[in-house]
Amino acid sequence: MMRPLIAVLCALLVAGTCARAAGNTIPPRMLARLQSMVLAPGGYADETYDDGLPPTQKLRTAGLEGPTPSTVPGAKTITTAALRDLLVARQPALLLDVVDKALPRTLPGAYVLEGAGHGNALDDDVQQRLAKALAELTAGKPAPVVVFCQGPSSWLAYNVALRLVKLGATVLWYRGGHQAWFEARLPQLPATPASW
Repeated sequence: MMRPLIAVLCALLVAGTCARAAGNTIPPRMLARLQSMVLAPGGYADETYDDGLPPTQKLRTAGLEGPTPSTVPGAKTITTAALRDLLVARQPALLLDVVDKALPRTLPGAYVLEGAGHGNALDDDVQQRLAKALAELTAGKPAPVVVFCQGPSSWLAYNVALRLVKLGATVLWYRGGHQAWFEARLPQLPATPASW
């Protein structure tokens, strides 16, 4: 009996035949489009703007919209151009979209983890759930984790970056998030929140 095509495709994705290591598949046409796009120097959506806030190692639990520090302790802050280059080079990376409520579209290859930017401490139930999700999504293969949310005025991705650093991951904070990616007119895919 022939297996349905969707089952075969899912099996290939799980086996890693069609997917980049530790990430969702980026369709070849979208990858070609990413490669051909020229980005403006200086960034998008104020992703490199420094509000003068010092980095903190504490989760922000209230007032999650507003100016953010330009760096996260233990993580590397990347720009739209750097993320595009990472994707085009087909470097293994796990992209985590941590918006509060999934937007209709997200960055190519991203997993949506709603609620991951909340919680009260780096040892709470959100941390435990994130550790489990990270292990499942990377299948135990080391790869940098790119974390992002709405944009440079949201603390959700900052919080998740802190959590991932605590878990020992190599963390790339894409501070510009959705706002910068969309302002650069880079391709997007339909978003599907992950069950985590």
